[in-house]
Amino acid sequence: MSDWERIERLGPGRRLINDSFMCATSTFASGVFWIDMEEASALIRSIRESQGLRLNYLHLLIRASGLALRKYPQVNALIDGARRIVHPATIDIGISVLGSTNLAPVVVLADVDNKDLPTIARELKEGAAKAQAEEAALLRKMNWLGRFLPFGWLRRMAVRMVNRYARVRRGVVGNLQITSLNEEMILYNRLNTSTMMSMGQVRERPAVIDGKVVPRKSAYMCLAVDHRVLDGATPMNFAHEVIRLLENPHLLAEG
Repeated sequence: MSDWERIERLGPGRRLINDSFMCATSTFASGVFWIDMEEASALIRSIRESQGLRLNYLHLLIRASGLALRKYPQVNALIDGARRIVHPATIDIGISVLGSTNLAPVVVLADVDNKDLPTIARELKEGAAKAQAEEAALLRKMNWLGRFLPFGWLRRMAVRMVNRYARVRRGVVGNLQITSLNEEMILYNRLNTSTMMSMGQVRERPAVIDGKVVPRKSAYMCLAVDHRVLDGATPMNFAHEVIRLLENPHLLAEG
């Protein structure tokens, strides 16, 4: 009798994807932050009722991150090869969306700091549908490419060679990558960009307000940064700016 109920064979494409994860940098620093989302929840409810816009917390996080990157442009930088750091002309944010494998398609929204909430919501919805529809075609391409790289060491060498260049990484996942999850699953140990952010579920948790413990809608956010590009202080200032905007969401609703 077999020890396994089912064995899933990984094709060349999936093996190439897994080798790509192994090649991502782990020279990171990270921090975890608590965010009061009570006002953000009220704003979302108000906009849904008054405008009929299907707004959610991820849309607020994207806009807050774009505005914070404008204030702290150093966080928008990317390492390119071994000899230079590049500073992109626009703020492009990649958002992970649900896929059928561990590939996790990414939607890249360009020039985010100049887009309002309705535009972000519309472009993310359209981009997610397109990315999910194209996932099967992308996996077929990965399978075709993986057949020419039959050995793990060869795949990893090819991935490392390509991954050195900021233009390639930026095209795939943007300057900053955001992942929104239903629980406090913190993603920080693999970076393709200089900064990666993940936010868990927004729900009621105990909070101290005016010296009293009360239920408060809140979330935990994790920020990971590439230490080859940034020190510790600048990304922490960036994180606190994101938190300030999320806790004062009327600033995000303004044009």
